[in-house]
Amino acid sequence: MKKTSLFIITMLSVLLVSASFVACGDDDDNSNPLVGFWEGDHSESYWEDWTFNSNGTGERHTDDGTVGSYKSFTYTVLSQEEGNSEVYGKTISGQVSIVYNSGGQSTLHYYIYSKYMDINGYSLLKR
Repeated sequence: MKKTSLFIITMLSVLLVSASFVACGDDDDNSNPLVGFWEGDHSESYWEDWTFNSNGTGERHTDDGTVGSYKSFTYTVLSQEEGNSEVYGKTISGQVSIVYNSGGQSTLHYYIYSKYMDINGYSLLKR
C-alpha cells in the first residue's frame, strides 16, 4: 500500500510539473506585422519597395523609370490596432515613424490586409 501511494504521488507530481511547463508557453506576441519585404507594382511608372527588418531598420527603394533611389532608415511603430474586415479578414492599421539615415523624418499611416499593405499612398504585396 505504501509503495502504491508513493507511486501515485510521484506520478501526480510529474503530471503537475509537465502541465505547468506546457501552460507556461510564450504568451507574448511580439511579432511585428511590418517586418518583411513589401513590393510595389513594378508595372507602374513609379513604384516603391519597402523592407522592414525586425531590428528596427529598413530600406525604401523608389523608382520612376529613370532614376531609382535607396534610402536606409530606422523606424518605430507608434500605434497599432487590429480589426476585422468581411472582405479581407484580419486587418492591422497604425502609424510608423521613419527616420532616414540621410536626414528627414516622416510619420506614415499603414493598413495591412491579407498579404497587402497600403503605406505612403501605395499598395504593396508582401513577398
